[in-house]
Amino acid sequence: MIERFEDLNSWHLRNCKKHSQYSAFHPSVICQPGSEQDRKPSLIHDLKPSLLHDVKPNLPHSGQSSSQHNPVHYNGPVVIPITHRVGGVESLFYRNGQLFFTDDFKHEFCAYLDSSEEIFCTFIGLGTLSFAVPVAHHSDHFVLGYNNKITLIDWNSLTNNSLRKMKIYNVIHLHENESFNYGIADPLHGLCIWSVKKGEPVSGRVWTFHPLLPAPQLVEQMLPGIPVTNGIVWSLSDPTKLYCINNRNNVIHTFIYNVGERRVVGEAGIAFDLEHWAQIQRPPLYYGHAMLGRMTIDTKGRLWVPLYGGSHVIQINPNTRAVLQAIHIPAARVSACIFGGPKLDILYVSTVTFGADEQHPAGDQGGMIYAVSNIVAKGQAARPFNMQS
Repeated sequence: MIERFEDLNSWHLRNCKKHSQYSAFHPSVICQPGSEQDRKPSLIHDLKPSLLHDVKPNLPHSGQSSSQHNPVHYNGPVVIPITHRVGGVESLFYRNGQLFFTDDFKHEFCAYLDSSEEIFCTFIGLGTLSFAVPVAHHSDHFVLGYNNKITLIDWNSLTNNSLRKMKIYNVIHLHENESFNYGIADPLHGLCIWSVKKGEPVSGRVWTFHPLLPAPQLVEQMLPGIPVTNGIVWSLSDPTKLYCINNRNNVIHTFIYNVGERRVVGEAGIAFDLEHWAQIQRPPLYYGHAMLGRMTIDTKGRLWVPLYGGSHVIQINPNTRAVLQAIHIPAARVSACIFGGPKLDILYVSTVTFGADEQHPAGDQGGMIYAVSNIVAKGQAARPFNMQS
C-alpha cells in the first residue's frame, strides 16, 4: 500500500479493471471511461472553478488503450475504495500504518494495514459501539465507547484474535433515552465525549475526561447555542480553538477553550453555514437534504467535512467560510473522514450503506471506506488517550 501511494497513477492503472464500476459515473478516478450510455453526469464538473480543483482526468483518446497512454498526468483528487462493504462506519482513526474503524453492523473493531492491504477485526459484542480512540504508550490498547461506557481493551491489531476488556470508566451518568454519540482525544490527551438524547427536541451534552489531571477529572462543557453536536475538532496549532458542529442547523461554530481550566469559555463566531452556502450554489452541489458529518482538520487549519446525504467531502477555510474544494464520493451517505497514510496526506472517507428496504440512488457505493489522494493537504495521526499505567 505504501508503494501505491508513492506512485498512485501507476497503481491505479493496474487496478482500473478491478474498480471499473466507478469509471462510469465517478470523475475523480483515473480509468478508461465506460460507454456514453452508462455515463452519468457529475455535478462536480459544473461547479465554479474557484471552489475546487479541476478533477477531470486525462483520459486516453478514442481507440487508444490506457497502456498506450501511460503515465497518466492528473492533478485532481483520486478516490479509491479500500474495503468491501462493511455496512456503516462512523469512527475512524489512523496510527502506526493502520487505519482503525468500527463496523457498526457487524459489531467489530477493525484495522486496515497499509503495507499489505489486509483487514483484521475483532468482535466487540452485541452492543452499541460509538467511538474508538488509541491509548498513549500502548500500541495494543484502545478506549472504546461500548454500551455507553468508556471501556479500555487490549487487542493485537495484526490478528483476528479476541480482545480483552481491561477496565471500565464508569464516570458519565446518562439520562433516560441518552446515549454516547461519539468521542475523540483532546489536546490534553483526555477524552472529549458527546451524547445525544432522543426526544422533542433532540438534545445532547459534551464532556471532557482527564484521569491523570487534578480534580475535577470529568468536566461538562457548556457550548452556547449547540443543542446537539455531531463533530468536534481542535486546531492542530492552537489548542485554545475548537470547532463544533451544530446538528440542529448545520452550522460549524468556533469556540475558545481555556486549556488551564479545561473549559470552553466563549464563542468566537461562525466557521461555516452549510444551508446558506448550499442555497447559493448554481447548479447545486447535491439535491435534497444533507448534514455535516464527522469532520477532521489539516495542518493548515482547514476543515474537511463529509456531507451525509450530499455525496461529497468539502474543504473549508474556517476563517473566511469559503469552500476551497468539493470532492465527490460515490455514495450518498458520507459519514466521516480522517487523515492517514505514510505521509498523512491521504484522506480516508467512510460511508454508510442503505438498508434493503430503503430507496437509494442508482449505483450508490455506500458502506465502503475510500482513500482520497492528490489533495495537497496533510493531517496528523490520531491523538491518543493518556491513562494510568
